[in-house]
Amino acid sequence: MTLERTPMLSNSLPVRETVAVPTVQIAIADDQKAVRGLLRRTIPEASQNYCVVGEVETRDEILALCASHRVDLLIIDLAIRNLAFNPFLKELLSTSPETKVLVFSRWSHPVMAKTCVTAGVQGVVLKNDPVEMLLHAINIIVTGGMFFSPSVDLNRTGTHGQLTEREQEALCLIAQGYSTKEMADVMAIRCKTAEKYRERIMSKLGLHDAVRLTHFAIQAGLVAP
Repeated sequence: MTLERTPMLSNSLPVRETVAVPTVQIAIADDQKAVRGLLRRTIPEASQNYCVVGEVETRDEILALCASHRVDLLIIDLAIRNLAFNPFLKELLSTSPETKVLVFSRWSHPVMAKTCVTAGVQGVVLKNDPVEMLLHAINIIVTGGMFFSPSVDLNRTGTHGQLTEREQEALCLIAQGYSTKEMADVMAIRCKTAEKYRERIMSKLGLHDAVRLTHFAIQAGLVAP
């Protein structure tokens, strides 16, 4: 018979065996270097289990980082250039399905909130919220929950709610100056279909030129100014 023995100290008290807690690996994506630097220093101070594995500022850098590292949580600002959020998130999760996403944004427009909820992120914190709220959101999300700042209005959808997901993607591309042909290439559709998207978006929003569409997309928090 094999007996399992509890290790004992000289005073006969059992030794407590510590259980290693897995490190939470966090990536930061923001177009502002100062913000990235502050988060890199602040987050590990909140918990010894938090490790910032990288900070990036472009869409391609985010995908590369998540492909090369285990990223448990991505903290991302929607203002990153050339970031059509819904299709980007789908691409990210196809290669890194375990990654949770926390949006850290300067915008509080209800359209932004609707976009985030539709995309399936785990939380949203605004940049004018206290830093303690961001750290609280991180803790909630990495332990399996969701957190949305009280400043984020999840009950209003705005005019943007009329657009389909593909129309939202097309709007982001239009606002970033893509031509109809370039939009068709990115979305893998025919030029004629891309033009129909453009026409439907203008009709639904009542905005009939690219300048006004761009202004709307910026105000809605869909693209960076």
